[in-house]
Amino acid sequence: MGFELWHADFYGRTAQYIYAQIPSAYTADKIKVTLTGDNGYFDVLIDKFIHEPEEKFLLRNSELPAGNYTLDAQILDLNNNILDEITEKFKKPYDGVPEFGIDENNAFRMNGELFFPVTPWGLGETALGTWKDTYINLLEVQSFWDPDFGTGVANVTTWKNYLNQADTHDLKVIGPTRWEEEITRLGYTRNADLGKLAEYVNATKGHNAMIMWMWKDEPLWRGVFGPVLRAWTYKSHALDPTRLVVTNYALNKWIAGPVEDRDLAYHALRRMTSDYKYNAKWFGGKRTNVVDVISVDWYPVAYQNINAGDPPFTRPGERVDGYILGLDRIIEENYNLVPVMTFIETCEIVSGSGFGPPTPEQLKMLIWLNIVHGAKGISWFHYFVTTPPENFAVMKEFLEHITQLTPVVLDPETDRTVTDDANVSGNRVDTMVREYEGDIYLFAVRLTEINEADNPPIKVTFNVSGIGGAVAEVFNESRTINAVGGSFQDTFAPNGVHIYKIIPKEQPYKKESNKTELKCYNNVFNPTKGEEALIWVEIEKKVHIKLALYDSRGRKIKKIADGKEEPPLFKYHWDGRDDSGNVVGSGLYFVHIQAGDYKKTKKIVVVK
Repeated sequence: MGFELWHADFYGRTAQYIYAQIPSAYTADKIKVTLTGDNGYFDVLIDKFIHEPEEKFLLRNSELPAGNYTLDAQILDLNNNILDEITEKFKKPYDGVPEFGIDENNAFRMNGELFFPVTPWGLGETALGTWKDTYINLLEVQSFWDPDFGTGVANVTTWKNYLNQADTHDLKVIGPTRWEEEITRLGYTRNADLGKLAEYVNATKGHNAMIMWMWKDEPLWRGVFGPVLRAWTYKSHALDPTRLVVTNYALNKWIAGPVEDRDLAYHALRRMTSDYKYNAKWFGGKRTNVVDVISVDWYPVAYQNINAGDPPFTRPGERVDGYILGLDRIIEENYNLVPVMTFIETCEIVSGSGFGPPTPEQLKMLIWLNIVHGAKGISWFHYFVTTPPENFAVMKEFLEHITQLTPVVLDPETDRTVTDDANVSGNRVDTMVREYEGDIYLFAVRLTEINEADNPPIKVTFNVSGIGGAVAEVFNESRTINAVGGSFQDTFAPNGVHIYKIIPKEQPYKKESNKTELKCYNNVFNPTKGEEALIWVEIEKKVHIKLALYDSRGRKIKKIADGKEEPPLFKYHWDGRDDSGNVVGSGLYFVHIQAGDYKKTKKIVVVK
């Protein structure tokens, strides 16, 4: 592999990480990446000696004014001679943030604010008012039950009608998915007329309810491969550069096995045309994101006796584990460059199968297991049998809980580790850790196979790094657990889900690494109530630190430090005032540090 830049498309991003892949021949040299705009913008994104085969840096797209940009990445020797170079160009046709975008953590943002999508699939117009803000916060796919569905009609007019209906309920829509070329060509959508696609985009890109384009459901299964999907995405971007493009894959192509397994050629070759890490040969040697957002479906309850691939699973007890393995694979094979949404079955999909719908406990387990494994949005699949009332109750509870927990769930991954003693089949708990406003959140789900629902409860011991005594508040369960030495224990029934807010009783300084590190505590605060944000810098060695606060438009509002600081710690309490002594307005602010080669940005939210 030569010198490469791995990244998502620049469209619809508020920020994104770019990963420079460095050949071993250059590990003693330097990398320099600059961004230049035809509007006078210029910035150096990274300029350092190469220490690793991969160098990661951040592009803050939201700070860029409208313009045409050139990203220039160079490998330089010690005399600044260019050894290798990559130039990429992109256009940003708007200032600030897109209406619906993606940040550097692959979290969705609606008008700049964190947003966790919860959608139905093809919800009928008569149900929009009932479902909104009770089970969903977004719509996906033109209704299956529109008046013309029985005659096989789907055109720009029916798509506009659905958007209009959504708009009356103040709902945004992902779609259309059911469009004219999909209906008329059936299994041959790979030959779709791009002129027809353009008609849809041009006719509805300005519609108030339009939020994200989607042209095909389960494309690989239906013979629509990566290059065709990319052509549709390219056309959509060209005509509407403010909106993202998503497609939904049947996950069995990834469940089937590792892509290197040649016995799985049917599945592997199809998914390789779409997977970023493997599709270069279909795109002239350059790895390519075929869409901006990935969605996946597979239903372990309904499909418990269906083989997901070749060779098949050997027993029904591998259905949930295999499903999650497939989810992990599609994220890894796309290098976690784009967000992934997942469909969850809410009913008995195959009428008369004898399996019935997922139980409420299974439904809750599947929802949170997907989130623990990286899902950034959840979609309900509520066909083709009625969802039972008890499952609607779980869906309602989930929307309430994810709305409360969105800033936690979508926060960046933390370096803090949590270990447990439940890691074998039948006694397995999967976890996700986040840190928010100075507290530690642990999401824990007992992965339970379909045939394990009657297994006994298990005791699980968790060990949280970097804390002593703490109290773990169990979310929505009205109970607490004391942690001693960072360790606590809890009981998990089959399909059990527990969410812990771990509050350290004290936070003594404890350096966990030998690297400079920027942290923020109480980063959502109200300065009018005397509250402060704590900016905390762990310092490896005496170093010149530049530390400042910026508003959401990138303007410096407060200089905190610009000079040599001694290890091991620099602390600053921000009272919400700018350099003029005025309390800033409510909104999103950024604290940015540069200390030698170390650069980092953290967000702080001021509320009044």
